[in-house]
Amino acid sequence: MGAVSFLAVAMAAVLALVVYLRHERLGAAGVGLAALRTTGMAALIVLLWDPVRAVRVQRESPTVLLDASLSMGGAGGRWAEALDTAAALAGRGGTVLRFGRGVVPSDTTPPLDGATHLSEALAVAHGRGGPVVIITDGEVEDRSAVDRSLMERVRVVVLPRVSVPNASLVEANLPDRATAQDTVSVAVGAEFTHDVRPDSARVEVWEGARRLAQRTLPVSPGGLVRRIIVLPPGLLAAGEHVLRVRLTLAGDAEPRDNERTRLIMVAAEPAITVIAVPGDWEARFLTATLGEIVRVPIQAYALVRPGHWLNLRTLLPAPEADVVRRSQAANLVVTLGSTGMADGHPVVWRWRGADSAASVLTGDWYLVRDPPSSPLAGRLSGVAWDSLPPLTGIVPTVPAVGEWTGLAARLGRRGADRPVLVGRDSAGTRHLTVTGDGLWRWALRGGAPREAYRAVVAAGTDWLLGADVAGPGGPLAVVSEVPRGVPAVFRWRAGEPPDSVVVRFTGAASRTAALRFDGEGRAPVLLEPGVYQWALADPRAGVRTAGGTLVVEEYSDEFRSRAASLAPAPGSGGFMNTFQRARHRWWLFGLVLVALVAEWTWRLRRGLP
Repeated sequence: MGAVSFLAVAMAAVLALVVYLRHERLGAAGVGLAALRTTGMAALIVLLWDPVRAVRVQRESPTVLLDASLSMGGAGGRWAEALDTAAALAGRGGTVLRFGRGVVPSDTTPPLDGATHLSEALAVAHGRGGPVVIITDGEVEDRSAVDRSLMERVRVVVLPRVSVPNASLVEANLPDRATAQDTVSVAVGAEFTHDVRPDSARVEVWEGARRLAQRTLPVSPGGLVRRIIVLPPGLLAAGEHVLRVRLTLAGDAEPRDNERTRLIMVAAEPAITVIAVPGDWEARFLTATLGEIVRVPIQAYALVRPGHWLNLRTLLPAPEADVVRRSQAANLVVTLGSTGMADGHPVVWRWRGADSAASVLTGDWYLVRDPPSSPLAGRLSGVAWDSLPPLTGIVPTVPAVGEWTGLAARLGRRGADRPVLVGRDSAGTRHLTVTGDGLWRWALRGGAPREAYRAVVAAGTDWLLGADVAGPGGPLAVVSEVPRGVPAVFRWRAGEPPDSVVVRFTGAASRTAALRFDGEGRAPVLLEPGVYQWALADPRAGVRTAGGTLVVEEYSDEFRSRAASLAPAPGSGGFMNTFQRARHRWWLFGLVLVALVAEWTWRLRRGLP
């Protein structure tokens, strides 16, 4: 803009001097008039040309994003320093926002969030305008998901945690259901920082004030140690148990990540017993799928040779007397092949595809696209039947009076429909029969076929057992264990969710919470660590009373020593580059008017036209 202004002044001066000194011949008096015309014409030329220049200006008030996850207040955290830094960088006109699981206005309360999510906070800060500053310890979980453009010109202040000796019980896995005769295996994993002493640690399993088991762990500085703790049969009686798995290490600076709480439901007898004669691939995949989708104890047995049974879940020999007793005591008996152990049982699911005593029509049998109307039709409506591999055979079956067909197939996609799944509900008994062979190949293939296999198993088990397969809770379900600082998400599973329901919590603390469901039927509730009994008894919901047990652990991954994923960045320093045009300067317009009006007035006084 400077060169343009100089050129405009030069051009206006030459024209003005030619007019007043050469053409008008006013002498010294013409110099003043030439100066006025030079000023007015130069400013007018600049405005007409409208040159642009880049300038560096102070931006708006900053938005400071303060990491308020639990790691900032854990051992080695620098929360007090982070508060002071945020106040200093925000100044008088800035705004401080806390981020963790979400974004909230800042205060001085200790960090509470059990996660560190930056994406939403950055979007909010950029929406406010002005410079953005992030204050964190660098341990951001969603760093890879943050849009790169959102990090441009953002100042990042990293206050890394001070290294302290710490042992963390990062893994404590055990089944959530078992029978009183089962051996319960507790898989534990302990993580150690580099500055712990190379000594030994101890892991214990407690129920209330009773220690159930213990084991010594070697300490591996900077490493992870895994071991198995075995609880023998009969140690846990039938009922619900709250187990605490505790890690002890001398000199541990952060004890809040040393204990995990787990719920296990122990039944006197299994609710589902699978009997395979003989054991084949269908039995293995069916047993594994049942274990994944139902919330009741399961036992599975296979006849490997006459008089010799094998437990399919533990791969240990099983006495035939145990097989008979558990099949009689189970709520549901699933049989594969030729066996008479389920005769007379009120709830039976027979898989006849592997039945050597029945004639099998071999070939490629494809499921029909639209299954017949049945009690399972609603549960199976989302399955893409065209994408499934064919069955390898079908046992010919003609449904009797009172029986219904849930699935049907055609040989080579042609010909008449043959029943694949037949059901009957009569006089207090419920029976299902699968006539097809080779359904296990759906589970083996994965993807949509595997989901179809799971849908068939879940729908059949759900219909046979009714509400028992869903476990406690009735129309409302929630994950039984959540870490500290993470909300427990309740899920409505009885059709269209109501606007809200009221849940009462008792145990660690007594309170009520109004659950408001989103479009997917989920409602989060944030609770303090402890064991809670929750109950739903809201007449507005129009459902029966429901409830269960919920554990909020003292443990959080935020207490562990983790590598920083966010590095310091200088940002733009509170300044930004902008473009300034000549027409943005209002005084140039005033200068044109004043100079030209003054020249015109002077000319009139001298009698010039």
